[in-house]
Amino acid sequence: MNRIPRFELHILPMIRTIDRERMIWWKDLHATETYYNASGEPLMSNILEIQKYLNGDDLRPIMPPKKFGGPWPEEWVLLYDRWVDEGCPRLLKALGKEYYARRDSDNTVFLLGVVSEPTPGKDFEVWFSRNSNYPQQFFYDVWVEEHDDVKGSSGEKELHMPLSDIRSNVKEITVSDKDGIHRIPIKSMNTTLTD
Repeated sequence: MNRIPRFELHILPMIRTIDRERMIWWKDLHATETYYNASGEPLMSNILEIQKYLNGDDLRPIMPPKKFGGPWPEEWVLLYDRWVDEGCPRLLKALGKEYYARRDSDNTVFLLGVVSEPTPGKDFEVWFSRNSNYPQQFFYDVWVEEHDDVKGSSGEKELHMPLSDIRSNVKEITVSDKDGIHRIPIKSMNTTLTD
């Protein structure tokens, strides 16, 4: 399967801390704002400038240099190039209908949700992903990846994710979706949805 590369899944994880530190004088390579404007449109001048550094040219040496962990492996550069050729696609933020967090007797917290279909008739995958911009908080983004193949979808999908690293004193989880930020209280396993 030749999957379409997406910024959040395939490009951002390749950009190491050392790459960011070496280029921070120009742009923050970990900041979404370096790649997309507030409307979500790609900032092609920045994206192409990074591409030129990754490939090297007459005006620029290949970045990052060898003494700083570079250059990137050829397959990373090819993936970045393919992402640019595909139009710099991103994941979509999901539109959640409801979220719920439940703590079981073994202290495992389950984060659950129901997400609406982003485009009628298109198949899609949806998942929670911990937001690394908030390492001290339990902050999760809800991402959607649409597929071109059309399937008979019910229009929504359920999410279910165990979170075993949440301490017993944590009382809520933060979820970010297309509608914004939601604070989800963690209920004990004998608490019902209506409590």
